[in-house]
Amino acid sequence: MRTSLHHFSLPLHQPLDVGRSAITHRAGCLVRVEDHDGHVGWGEAAPLPGLPGGDYDTVADALAVWCAQPDRAARAALASEPVAAAAVDTALVSMEAARAGSSLATHLAGDQAASEVPVNALVRGADDEAVAAEAALAVRQGFRTIKLKVGRAPIDLDLDRIAAARQAAGAGVALRLDANRSWSLADAHAVLGTLADHDIEYLEEPTADLDDWPLLAGHGVPLAADESLAELPDDALRLLREGHVAVLVAKIPLLSGVRPALAAAGVATTRGARVTVTSFFDSAVGLSAAIHVAAALGGHQPAAGLATGHLFARDVATAAIPVDGVIAVPDGPGLGVEPDLDALV
Repeated sequence: MRTSLHHFSLPLHQPLDVGRSAITHRAGCLVRVEDHDGHVGWGEAAPLPGLPGGDYDTVADALAVWCAQPDRAARAALASEPVAAAAVDTALVSMEAARAGSSLATHLAGDQAASEVPVNALVRGADDEAVAAEAALAVRQGFRTIKLKVGRAPIDLDLDRIAAARQAAGAGVALRLDANRSWSLADAHAVLGTLADHDIEYLEEPTADLDDWPLLAGHGVPLAADESLAELPDDALRLLREGHVAVLVAKIPLLSGVRPALAAAGVATTRGARVTVTSFFDSAVGLSAAIHVAAALGGHQPAAGLATGHLFARDVATAAIPVDGVIAVPDGPGLGVEPDLDALV
């Protein structure tokens, strides 16, 4: 098997809020693998500053070691670097799909794989007027689910933004919130206590302390685990088993790969939880992998968080873009994308 590592730095159209910082570029690596018969697989490793998954240097170093000698010992060293491990796993399994002459989704799920994936629109307006305008536009574009980031603004402003999103979207559109662990328990209680009239689909990561989450159950808003699955996996899975987590937000880079993400989804569904596959603000390669995983889970999960390809001013390949709120699953062999290596840097 031949392996190679390709670094990239891709500009975004506008700064993107990630956690408590903003980024203007996505930096990462593409892993390319090729078997002796010429079947190729791709994987992506692009850690996000301030979030679980390591930093760029440690991830790139781990991948360089693996690419130089992709044996069992080197692969074991990836265990502490989930973003790097995810790139390797995705490259290998997409190569397997290419060898079989099928798309990754079909390789993973056979005839049960969906041909298209409903996705949510991400609304990022800083005030209620901007949120209302973005939400109304998303509905006109055919989205049936809207996601609103909260927690960075004062609570009163966030409450105004939530109300504006619901009013602009209308009653037939799902509205989900993501606090990125930014609230205190008191803040979470204060916000959740006002949301009964807004029909919230679920709230992601309300506080950093997972022991708080069972205390929020009385508000009737389902909770979703995202970055806690990577940073505090034992606690997050305990809450899932106990019924305090209703939705697992599956990001391939934080779950160490395509196959581990599907395994985690299987655990969630056996516990009665739903699964939302979301991007890690990936390039077209990582985004394609996430689309295939969402398709492999079938058509009964909540809308996926995969409408992110438009964020890039330049990409490594043509990213899948939603039409009427759904993304068509690439049907070529493997990931169905072929990166342009000249466009990486």
